[in-house]
Amino acid sequence: MLHGVCLKQLIDRRMFPAIVPSEPSVLQKIMSLTHKFHSMQKLAAWLVLAATAVTDPVSSAFAYQRTGSVYMWKDPFFANALQNWAPLETRSGIVDMAVGIEYGLALKANGDVVEFGTLFAFGPFQLPPASPGQVYTRPTPDMLTGVKAVATGDRYAFVVKRNGAVLGWGFRDNGTGVLNIPTAAQSGVRMLRQSGDHVVAIKDDGTVVTWGLPFLGAAPADVAAIGAGKPVSVSIGSGFAGHGFAAFVMPNGTIQILGSAGEYAASRLAGIHDALEIEFTDQWANVLRGGGPGCTQRLDRIGIESGYVTGYGYPGPGYSGPYPDGCSVKSSFANNDLQYTLGCRTDGSLVGWTGTADVATPADAMVAGTFPPGLNNVVAVGGGTYFAAALTIPNRNAPRAALLASATDFANLLATLNDPNGRTVDGHHLRDAIEAVNDASKANLWLPGDNLHVAPKHGDKVFEGIKKAVGELTAAKFARNSVLADATLDELIASLLASASEIAQAAIDDATQAHGDARKLAAARAAFADADADALETRRNSQTEAINDFREAWKKAQDSVK
Repeated sequence: MLHGVCLKQLIDRRMFPAIVPSEPSVLQKIMSLTHKFHSMQKLAAWLVLAATAVTDPVSSAFAYQRTGSVYMWKDPFFANALQNWAPLETRSGIVDMAVGIEYGLALKANGDVVEFGTLFAFGPFQLPPASPGQVYTRPTPDMLTGVKAVATGDRYAFVVKRNGAVLGWGFRDNGTGVLNIPTAAQSGVRMLRQSGDHVVAIKDDGTVVTWGLPFLGAAPADVAAIGAGKPVSVSIGSGFAGHGFAAFVMPNGTIQILGSAGEYAASRLAGIHDALEIEFTDQWANVLRGGGPGCTQRLDRIGIESGYVTGYGYPGPGYSGPYPDGCSVKSSFANNDLQYTLGCRTDGSLVGWTGTADVATPADAMVAGTFPPGLNNVVAVGGGTYFAAALTIPNRNAPRAALLASATDFANLLATLNDPNGRTVDGHHLRDAIEAVNDASKANLWLPGDNLHVAPKHGDKVFEGIKKAVGELTAAKFARNSVLADATLDELIASLLASASEIAQAAIDDATQAHGDARKLAAARAAFADADADALETRRNSQTEAINDFREAWKKAQDSVK
């Protein structure tokens, strides 16, 4: 952010000599606009503004989101198992993570990816070839930058670049084709999952793309039909004889199965209409569901393997029910090898269960049941063979205070242009943006007594003001005779996206705690995901569309408790 920035502070950063010469677009702009400046002082001021803003185009990709850190702990047989083993690079600025069997990926706010996991406790991720023609590949530097989503699974890792292209590395076996990424997955991908020799991606428009080994009995028409329903998320399970199948959570809370190996699982999951997420082990499905009376959200365990018999340590075909103490869980991870489930609650605390009984019991062994002391604000969890990890992100920010700070940033930037009356294109748009943000920040639009000001009393007016301000900054960014660097404007737009995101997320959190209608909450979360996707787009109107989506998420969350 540019809080309290003045021209002298910009000059003191001394960024101009190191950055501007390497940025052709800035040099071209200098040459084309020099005649517009009537003094060297004004030209120097613009050069400094441009210099401080020139960055990698994806460096602020997630600048509007809250950031946190990864905490990784190990199986108890390791010395100092509960200390944080995560690399220092993952201790700040993290917006997401993915954890596989052997290691994980942490996504930073600047779009960089950091690897971590048990293999890194013993040395670099480099395993010997299993047989001729089978090798482990490592990521190239470009794979670990400019990323918007990460995924890991069995022996593989994938990233989704900001343009929606999928890249992967790991165990290259030409017989399975897991790393033979199809053309359809080289643009527009929103999320993906990998397990075994299967990969499933969901694109921005809902289209489903699969590769690796095909799912038994899954025709292209079946894949297209699921994509037409715009699935919210996907997980991969294992059915008869170890064959995989995919399970999609749909917007209406139902679960659709792709692949004949999942037929029995489909019959066990058919009655669910409030699913939020699903995870699998070989023997059961962990389904995160909308809560009922006295339970905000709950985690259910449903036996899906008909070949196992009750009494041998696995849930029998008839078992279905909630986990003990499974209320208010907001995210979970099921470890297939060690048969444990790890979850985090809506209050940011951890919970875990072992898989050694027909009815799961709170875990008292392995990493799932031994938690680091004082770990809170957990928003996501994961686990591998000998380690577990939690992503912790501090609680709510104050969006009204952030809006007021943004208005100050805009005013400071306007002052550097020496255009108090808004006669230049930049001055005009900045003045209108300031007015819009000030309108959105008026005290009478926010609920009294809310110290953090996360709950607007008149949310439509607040979002309308934010949207107008984003539109003004976007117009300046695309104006032909603008002298402000794109990255400067991107940073200011990100500050407004942060406020809109915070309001929407707070509404979803509050509605979840208040036992809001599960389907309406699912729709709110889907709208929030759309907002995130739009915020990362580079189209002219994508950021204003993101504000619309955040407003939709806020409204649906509000409606869920009416």
